[in-house]
Amino acid sequence: MRQDKNRSSSNHRIITLAVLCFMMVGCAHVKRAEKGDLEDLWNKAWSSFKTDDQPFSAQGKITYDSPKLTQSLNFVWRQDGSRHIRIDISGFFGISLASACISDDKAWLNVPLKSLYVSGSISDVDSMAEKAAGIGIEGLLEVLQGRPPLEAGRYSIAQDAEKFYLFVFTKKDTTVTYRLDRHNARIVGYQLDITGKPEYSIGYNDWKPFNNSFRPQAVEIFSYRDQTGLTVKFSSVSPERSFAKDVWEQPAPRRGFGDE
Repeated sequence: MRQDKNRSSSNHRIITLAVLCFMMVGCAHVKRAEKGDLEDLWNKAWSSFKTDDQPFSAQGKITYDSPKLTQSLNFVWRQDGSRHIRIDISGFFGISLASACISDDKAWLNVPLKSLYVSGSISDVDSMAEKAAGIGIEGLLEVLQGRPPLEAGRYSIAQDAEKFYLFVFTKKDTTVTYRLDRHNARIVGYQLDITGKPEYSIGYNDWKPFNNSFRPQAVEIFSYRDQTGLTVKFSSVSPERSFAKDVWEQPAPRRGFGDE
């Protein structure tokens, strides 16, 4: 994932593509905490992510909320392992708004209302998606599965008023804070600050086991700059025996009225 550039616009990147293609903060009274086994907590939280070896499908709703607009969309998520993932977003009356897919080393992205149809290697499609919508497909899928951007390097540890542990990475004018629940070793929050001002946050709620891993049933993303947020909630997750091969194939562009 790309973590080292364009951080100040990451909030717009995530929300823009989420609306098109998959459309917690508060640390008052923070006190220091001893590192000790808390470093083990950090390692355990990240090592708990495992590849789902059983195919499954999921459904849910995305709520986009801004000062000017509130809108809910439906989504269907299909996954077979870590290299076959597809998301379809629909609006009222089941109208297709966007689809994105990773299949082995290939990827594609369709946004019919924007006449956007791209396909190729994952790196190529990520690059095109970033130019068109501001974030790569692979990075977005990671975020929605409970994996916020992972920082490297040294960090400090504190504890907030709600007894969550904070792992804080500081590099020049950028601060990244992760909130971890010690009881179940899960990430419950992520926040990016630039020059002391919050840019955006990601909140994870209601972690539940599925296959060999855990998944958040609700993901909340909030942009402080424009006071815009979205909430992704899974309503059902069901195992599948298998998927037909055409599930991972890119649908052909829709022909407009009068096209030959």
